[in-house]
Formats: sequence, structure tokens, C-alpha cells
Amino acid sequence: MVIDASVLVDMWVTNRTRHSHAVKLAHYIKVSKKTVTIPMHALLEVKCAIDNERQTPEHGKLCEDLFTENEPLQVKYIPIDNAFIHKYLDPSVPYIRAGDLPYILIAKKHNCPLITEDNQLYKVAKKAGVVAYKINEYLKLISVS
Repeated sequence: MVIDASVLVDMWVTNRTRHSHAVKLAHYIKVSKKTVTIPMHALLEVKCAIDNERQTPEHGKLCEDLFTENEPLQVKYIPIDNAFIHKYLDPSVPYIRAGDLPYILIAKKHNCPLITEDNQLYKVAKKAGVVAYKINEYLKLISVS
């Protein structure tokens, strides 16, 4: 499965409106021993989003015990480099911002679901033939409430 930065931030920042649902997704990922695939630049997106959250007066705490050394998030990082372009670039994918494009390309190439809360990414992924879900849609699919 491919998870975008918005979902990862929802997992870690406690005052986000989707935090409780994102935590349920995180627990499912841990228990089922799923590997999450993300483009390497997602780490920068997550860092910037968390930094931005911390600048607001009502910022939430980080849910630091969500993933631990004993229960880590299993992640496969995909570098965005020349090899990525040759392996993943697909001209049939409709236009989307460069930062969102790798999520779609990875999900499409590996034929795996994309979980996102980014409305534009969700819409374009579906147009590109990627199976895309919002957090709640995926939780319903796997019967977690």
C-alpha cells in the first residue's frame, strides 16, 4: 500500500480531525505486518507539515508511541532519482502537482492501493486507474471501525 504524507501526519499529530481514524489504520498496518511504500520526498512533506502544525497556538502533541522499535512502521522508501524516472514514469497519468505525482506512479506500477486525504491526489489517482481510498473508506473495506 502507498500512503501519502497527509495520512502519515494524521497518524502522528493528535489534534488533527482524522487522527483517531488514522491511528486505527496505523494499528491495522502494524498488526497485519503490512509494508507501506512511500516516495522518499514524503519524509520532507511530513517534516514540513509537522513543523507547520507546531506554529499554531492549538497545535497537537505528537503521538510518539504509535510506532516503536519493537513495533515499527514497515516502510519501503522509493528514491526519486534517474532510476525512478525510468521505472515509474507513465505518460498516461493525468496532470497533477509534481509532489503528488510519485504517489500515483508508485501505486500504479505496483498495482497497490493509495490511501490519501488529499482531494486532488485522490481524484487524479482514480482517473489514472489507481485504487484510491480515503482513510475511512479503507477502514470500512477492511472492516475496522
